[in-house]
Amino acid sequence: MTVNIDRDSTSSITGSRDTSHRHSQLTLKSRISEPALPTSSPLTIAEVEEMNDRFLEAVKELDALLIHNWITDPGRRPHLKSEHIQSALFDLAGLKEPTKVEPEHFRDQAVYVILDECKPDIECLDAELKPTPLILAALCGRENITKLLIDAGANLQAKDGIFERTALSWAARNDFIKTFELLLTALDERKDRKTIQSKDRCGHTAFDLAKQKGHERIARLIGSRSTRPNAS
Repeated sequence: MTVNIDRDSTSSITGSRDTSHRHSQLTLKSRISEPALPTSSPLTIAEVEEMNDRFLEAVKELDALLIHNWITDPGRRPHLKSEHIQSALFDLAGLKEPTKVEPEHFRDQAVYVILDECKPDIECLDAELKPTPLILAALCGRENITKLLIDAGANLQAKDGIFERTALSWAARNDFIKTFELLLTALDERKDRKTIQSKDRCGHTAFDLAKQKGHERIARLIGSRSTRPNAS
């Protein structure tokens, strides 16, 4: 499934539709051959560097299972570089697809353990589109990851650095209804009308973007909150 970043953009990205997995307590079976490292065994500088090189390779391949297993391994996690973990969060939340086919819940669970065990910077901006992880997840319709980031306290008002759209506006534009509902509910709970009516660089609200693309269900959802902005 192809998700266009913007109707005026000449490039497209591959994302996945909203998923219906519910898996707060999933256990993933490891396919890596080596056992967990004992926490009492000291590692040399060379061993730590080799470990980080392997982890970074897993991030580049988007090997969600290995990322999950190494972060949950108390013998490895303290030695993993924070920037590699941050890169893993961005790639898992957003546009990148794994080189090997894996169930979607592997991806979701890897994000869960990153947020739970590593406490990364969830407001950090990615270099390319300059979005937060939440914006990436919303842009791609990753429902479960969006929910995890909302629960972790992600800023719903944040905008990407190019189109200046919120996570809600991206979900509205790309017609990810379940992701949109999660974000809209979170904004309702925070009594945040301002973000629902927030305008992007071109002056378009989430309602405008939904109407432009013919996403009537999303447009009706905004209207049902009595927060419908004036269409431009």
